Amino acid sequence: MEDDTKIVTEQSVREPSNQTLLVLINKLDEKVGLLIASQKEGVKTAMDAAEKAVAKAEIAADKRFEGLNELRGMASDWRTEFARQTTVDLQVKGIIDKIDSLQRAMWTYLIGGVMAGAAVATLVVQLMRKT
Repeated sequence: MEDDTKIVTEQSVREPSNQTLLVLINKLDEKVGLLIASQKEGVKTAMDAAEKAVAKAEIAADKRFEGLNELRGMASDWRTEFARQTTVDLQVKGIIDKIDSLQRAMWTYLIGGVMAGAAVATLVVQLMRKT
């Protein structure tokens, strides 16, 4: 081919030759091809970056859900391990009632024992007087 940098004359602009048109078309085709290739590369780079961002977001979400599941498990353990206030209150009331009944029984036995001792002492005193 001829030198592509030749000076364009007024007549060549009005009536371009087939050769000139082919050269222009080929150069335009090359430039369009380069533009399309660079656009494809840009889109590919953007898609790769988006995929990486989505993967990071998924990992972060998974970690957050793992933490939430751990908290749920702890809360469930707390519900099973720790007694409810009403249950504790009932058990404490039952223990207090048993202690009260034991105290009453203790006083009853103590008073009965004192009375029995007094009766025995009275009998001993009465028997000693008679002798």
